[in-house]
Amino acid sequence: FSDLYGKLSFNSASGSYINFFGFDYSDNVDFAGVANYGWKSRGLGSKFLLVPGASKTIIDGSFNFSNYAITREEASTKPSSSGIDGFNVDLRFTRFLNDLDKLKYGLEMNGFSTDFEIFNTLNRRIEQRENTSEVNAFVNYIKNFNKRLVLETRLRLQRYATLQENSLEPRLRLKYNINSRLRFKASAGVYSQNLMSASSDRDVVNL
Repeated sequence: FSDLYGKLSFNSASGSYINFFGFDYSDNVDFAGVANYGWKSRGLGSKFLLVPGASKTIIDGSFNFSNYAITREEASTKPSSSGIDGFNVDLRFTRFLNDLDKLKYGLEMNGFSTDFEIFNTLNRRIEQRENTSEVNAFVNYIKNFNKRLVLETRLRLQRYATLQENSLEPRLRLKYNINSRLRFKASAGVYSQNLMSASSDRDVVNL
């Protein structure tokens, strides 16, 4: 295996910062006489925080891109492969209403691309390529009652562009601090997810 990771950060006295990172991971395993597997994972991204001196609002955001690929080679069949590319962009604003309460809102965008290719026992190629994207906006209000009871209300609008579907997701979270060692939490809400996967129970490692 070979793992490489690098990060570069810039910080200011006001608390603002920006950093950049990247990674490259490679792994390989050989089951003698059975199969050979190889993994490759790469990515890069950036994260920042802006703290304006005369404003009650701070701004933070990030950008990330990654690629993951796996290949399988067997003596009885042709090589098979599976891969996924993804990116994420988000921009968030946090406004401090007073010493205890704050309002958060922002936008997020995600995108994925999958590439799947195998050969069956008849040496027939089976492949599937899919692309999907998501965009969402959210607003989050946090109310703090004397640092003991914290009430968080959240509303999220999710757009699944590929599926042409929208999802309105209200959420609620409650935290009650009994003392410094004991607290109770409760939450409820509407959640949704777009999930794509492919696996075989005969594989040592799932593609």
